[in-house]
Amino acid sequence: MQPVFAVLAARALLGERPRPSFYAWGLVALVAAALVALPEGPLAIGAEAARLFSGAMLALGAACCWGLCTVLGKFVTSRVSFPVTSFLRFAWGLVGISALLLLELMSARVPETLDRPQLLSIAYMGLVPGVAAMYLYYAGLRRTTASAAAIAEMFFPVAAVLINWRFLG
Repeated sequence: MQPVFAVLAARALLGERPRPSFYAWGLVALVAAALVALPEGPLAIGAEAARLFSGAMLALGAACCWGLCTVLGKFVTSRVSFPVTSFLRFAWGLVGISALLLLELMSARVPETLDRPQLLSIAYMGLVPGVAAMYLYYAGLRRTTASAAAIAEMFFPVAAVLINWRFLG
């Protein structure tokens, strides 16, 4: 769903024109997302239906936010350098994750299974490969359309896992 939101936002905000076939594929993506998110379709009832619908709406919200980030990233890279854009993305991400961590710590639900070396490893995996990947991403985003970048972004998690597995074991 993220590419669908990104292409529509790129059309509205950046004036990018998708190919005519996009709309047919976008409809296929909507139907597929509905089938995955709501496997019982309209047959689910009661609390189960509410739970499935709530999860589907949260997933759609996440896809929308991710798609908008792609388009807004393209918008920003057309006005400032991609190193600055990468820094801004990580800086705002750090603010957001710090707020979530603070809320988690205040709720007294601190994960007891993670020790200091594990937390440092997680931070390293997020920062070192993540910073390099974001730097390259914004360098490429400057040279392509937001619509094309949205499709290519689907490979980001796979590439991150493969790189981490290969170089970090």
